[in-house]
Amino acid sequence: MQIPINKYLTALICVLVLNLTACVSNHAVLTHDTRTPVAIWNIDDFSIDKGQSGNVGELLASSVMEAFSQNSRFSVVERQKLLLALEELNIGSSELADKTSRLKIGRMAGARLMVFGGYQVIAEDMRLDLRLVDVESGKIIKTATQFVHSHNIDKWLDAARKAAIKLTEVP
Repeated sequence: MQIPINKYLTALICVLVLNLTACVSNHAVLTHDTRTPVAIWNIDDFSIDKGQSGNVGELLASSVMEAFSQNSRFSVVERQKLLLALEELNIGSSELADKTSRLKIGRMAGARLMVFGGYQVIAEDMRLDLRLVDVESGKIIKTATQFVHSHNIDKWLDAARKAAIKLTEVP
């Protein structure tokens, strides 16, 4: 009994199409990321004597990034994506101080949420304030504040981590 070539080719094509469809479906399921993308900016220094704390804002932001990346509900937008969006928009450092510009950059980088913050050092005390902001609306979703009575950078980094963990506890 001989199978006509047309029926054989049709059956073979159907099997191949079904296999490809299954592969694509499985790939889509495996790569679909349901985590909320969040961009984290350097923490601004609002200290009166900025020279006493150096450029700690980057270190504090790294601690915040670490806390968000350890939470399965969030994915941290790479710093490089923020810098590329910054270049594409051709925004200077003076415009970067504007929250609206930063939100626009975050949106371009794929973030749905952003973390802004500031710290202030007075004598032996450091106060850290963080805000979790919705990129589309600019609405503040949650805030967190930490106080540290020490000039120990490890305690400052721990305070940033604790504040970030409070921000991740959104409903």
